[in-house]
Amino acid sequence: MASDLTFDEFSGNILFRYHRMLDGSGYVSFSGEIPEEIIAQGDEAVRDYAQGKVDEFEGNLSKLEKFQEDIRKNPLPVETRYDDGTLLRGKIIEADTKFIRTKMDSPVVGENEINFGMASAMAKHHVFDGFDKISEHGYNAAHRCLRELYEDLVVNKKERDLVDRLNE
Repeated sequence: MASDLTFDEFSGNILFRYHRMLDGSGYVSFSGEIPEEIIAQGDEAVRDYAQGKVDEFEGNLSKLEKFQEDIRKNPLPVETRYDDGTLLRGKIIEADTKFIRTKMDSPVVGENEINFGMASAMAKHHVFDGFDKISEHGYNAAHRCLRELYEDLVVNKKERDLVDRLNE
């Protein structure tokens, strides 16, 4: 693990950086600044402080991974209304730090997902609120998934059927 934890200096501040590969789905990284009072205690205190923060991060990451697995096993119900008042019911069937996937159960059946990219992160719109619940932005995205799916399968069906015939 030592090779995953490095230190750097930036504008007179001592920083630590931690990263590791995930199971085939990219990597996670975490960084922070070492407080002056820790630096004053010496090298070992700095290493211990950074390692403590890494251990805390890994513990939280484990909570998040468990929550993600719980969602796959027990999807979270969501519902919203389309502009015409139609009640749309479905479930969040998968969630990751980068996307949220829903399955609509009523009035039609289908799946849709919304990706949370760099712009979402910069706007502080994240799928999760902490490590064990879906954020307000995550639920808004799930509702949007249901509305977009309803539009595709019901509202714009005539136009989609025409496009399919034209492309035969």
